[in-house]
Amino acid sequence: MFCARGGYERSVMTDRQKRAILLPLLAGALALILWITLFSRFGSDVRVVYAPFWSYREIANGNTQLLFENFENVLLFVPVGLLAAWILQIHLPLTFLLSFAFSLLIECSQWLFWLGSFEIDDLLHNVLGGVLAAVLVKH
Repeated sequence: MFCARGGYERSVMTDRQKRAILLPLLAGALALILWITLFSRFGSDVRVVYAPFWSYREIANGNTQLLFENFENVLLFVPVGLLAAWILQIHLPLTFLLSFAFSLLIECSQWLFWLGSFEIDDLLHNVLGGVLAAVLVKH
């Protein structure tokens, strides 16, 4: 918009306007996470609880697919960290707990409803993604 002072007025979004835009986007991202991890899956004959860092042993033995899956799990939870940091203004320890709780809910649901395995590595990577996103937003 052009100002009477001979220049353009800079439009600044308020926190409320930012939240009004970001909240639906991030709610959609959370719904997408649930779709990817739970609702798009079919039943599985496998119902295993994997020990911590099992995927790293497999990666060291040449299973590069697990490396990509671990990276995808980190990226999957970036919206959770963004939600906590931008919209809810939650500090890092609570972002950690929120990411952990949401990921634990998903992992338990996958195991309970025979939709996959309970993988502690997935839990760790999900939390890492949420916390990294929050750290980047806060700095």
